[in-house]
Amino acid sequence: MAAALAQQIRDAGEALPARLVLLSPWMDVTMTDPGQRAIEPDDPFLSIAPARMTGEWYAAGLALDDPRVSPIHGAMAGLPPMMVLTGTRDLLNADAHRLRDKAAAEGVALTFVEAPAMIHVWMLMPIPEARRALDRIAGFITS
Repeated sequence: MAAALAQQIRDAGEALPARLVLLSPWMDVTMTDPGQRAIEPDDPFLSIAPARMTGEWYAAGLALDDPRVSPIHGAMAGLPPMMVLTGTRDLLNADAHRLRDKAAAEGVALTFVEAPAMIHVWMLMPIPEARRALDRIAGFITS
């Protein structure tokens, strides 16, 4: 949602936030990235079919590849610097990689934090890795 909202704010010519932080971002509700099939067996929280169904509900009649629903299909140029945090056992890790690559291709600064063996939204869990991630986020948004 944060990336889609930032794109809409940019397109409306309004003032953007200074930074964007995306935690386990869901950038493409079509759930068609082949990388997701490889990750799915290792993700204890998310599965492709239920995620796609949830994406259809969220789209509320919009096309699943509409950038307001799946911001990976919109332009990244003109967005503020981003920090993306993802885990290698998160089904949405493939989306995070696509975002990293698209941001680089469009000249958007992006700090990519990929935690080995971490799951969806690991950075919000009561674990030491999350504390370190939150410290990195704080440093990023105050820089």
